[in-house]
Amino acid sequence: MKFFPVNNRIFHDVFSRARVPSESAQFGRSPSVDWLVLCTTFALLLFGAITAGVIMYGRVENENIFLSEKKESAASLPLDRFKLERTVLFYEKKQEQFNALKQKPLSTADPYVSPPEKK
Repeated sequence: MKFFPVNNRIFHDVFSRARVPSESAQFGRSPSVDWLVLCTTFALLLFGAITAGVIMYGRVENENIFLSEKKESAASLPLDRFKLERTVLFYEKKQEQFNALKQKPLSTADPYVSPPEKK
């Protein structure tokens, strides 16, 4: 059962290989030329990658790539007492929670450890 009439000539024209007027532009005519093109392209890409690597290495070595503005050192900034007290209180609460957890026995049993025998 055909839904669309198919004209084979249209598909043949669309999917047929295009003919290039210049024979040198066609890949696959001469293996030696094909290999020369591939090796030359690979050599150029390799040279570009090596050049980029050397340039990046030089910039990182001279520390020119990570330039940023110098900020004030933390030692010269004034101390905010409220933030300091809030931070100390936070860590004191964490210490209390940790100590409470250390004192309690585990709430779940390990299935791989046999329970102690009762006497």
